[in-house]
Amino acid sequence: MPINDPAWQHYLSALERGSATLASNDDTVKLSSLSHQLSAQRLALPAASVTLWQQPIPLPSTVLQLELLLLLCQHYRWPDDSIQLVLQAGFCSVLATTMPQVRQWPKLQRYPALAAARLLQGANNSTALHRVLAGCYPTERNIAPWQQQPLSLLLTEVEYLTRPNLLPSLLLQHIGQRISQTKSEYEISLLRHILTMFCHSQTPLSVNTDRSDLITNSRFRQLYQANTGQLVEYLSQSSELAAPLLALASQLNRQQQQIHDIRLALNLIGRTQVPYVLAESELHSSMAQLHHPKHALLHQFSACLGHTINKLLPGRARSRALALCLCAPLWLEPHSYNNGLLQRCTQGVRPALDFSCYNNSSTLSFLLALLDHYHLNEWIEPVRLWLQSLQQNIPTAGDINVLTLQLAWHSNLVLFANLNAQPLIRCLQHAKQKNISDTGSPANWLMQLATDSQCYFPLALTL
Repeated sequence: MPINDPAWQHYLSALERGSATLASNDDTVKLSSLSHQLSAQRLALPAASVTLWQQPIPLPSTVLQLELLLLLCQHYRWPDDSIQLVLQAGFCSVLATTMPQVRQWPKLQRYPALAAARLLQGANNSTALHRVLAGCYPTERNIAPWQQQPLSLLLTEVEYLTRPNLLPSLLLQHIGQRISQTKSEYEISLLRHILTMFCHSQTPLSVNTDRSDLITNSRFRQLYQANTGQLVEYLSQSSELAAPLLALASQLNRQQQQIHDIRLALNLIGRTQVPYVLAESELHSSMAQLHHPKHALLHQFSACLGHTINKLLPGRARSRALALCLCAPLWLEPHSYNNGLLQRCTQGVRPALDFSCYNNSSTLSFLLALLDHYHLNEWIEPVRLWLQSLQQNIPTAGDINVLTLQLAWHSNLVLFANLNAQPLIRCLQHAKQKNISDTGSPANWLMQLATDSQCYFPLALTL
């Protein structure tokens, strides 16, 4: 990015003026407003690039701090709203250090984000912005991993590396120091990504994945009837593509041995199951590339859903592919990036899984298009009726496929999200009437599912 560009110079001047304005002003509304304006102004400029650290005239350390934060956001390819929120928090942290009131809290001067959160506390400002700032420095505050927030972790890491002042030539040295000091798996992962970007001069893509990309970038239509050699070549491209196939083959082989060879795995599964495996592999790879901080949790939710569907209507490969299609909207829900694994509610603490997207008409259109694309057309009508029952919050005694989806879904909601068990009880009653499965009591049914699927609730974010 050319720093002599007029738009870039205008942004630098606006940041300098904002700092000067707040240097003699304790107006927290002004702080929040300036942070929002500057973040919008920066995002209107070209994407961040590692070349900024190679400029002959070093940029101010505050500018480099914000650029490093933006680089990480681009690497994770998070939704635009999340990027704007964490960038606003970054500006708020930088600007707050210049305000006179911060001098009253000498212990917080080492933690700029927390000082900014203290300034905004109780003021008429954005709750989401305050939450990001207040969640920073979790290690120093002994915050458990399952209570940490992804946006706060990114901002914290950037402040580690840029404190007290960042010189471009010393960035790698700062990273080395943090590697030697940290005991956090999160931080090791973040530092690894930063090292890769700077050592290889790799600027991450800034393009976010949306729902249409899952179908547009898919090669399913070209490969589902391909020969084994073509499938091996495609699935060997990445571990994310190969993982579902190898896992399924390892479960199905009679010797119960771990399978590592893609060609052998395809032969074990059989030609008729290839379309389902290919669909799951593509979706699994696409979901992994989203870098969702709750990826491990969402993957477990999908795996347990597939296991339950298979238990009711046997067909393991088909069930896994269908479950991943049904769960895809959870990965694409933009607001789920802004909180941790658990959230507080009136009943105490519960998993931070947001299922409100299933009430949107756009989700129905997306799911039907996904099912059609992956040749799961026999499930289009059952999925339509299943979504309708979710929106009306009334499980219905429909055909076997609809009831299977309802029972599997509500079982997952109780297992993973600790939601109301009444819909599950009604589904179990309908299943007994239809003789779908000998599910027994709700408690026995859930215990059986949890044991057979080996489900667990991840206690750490995926960064």
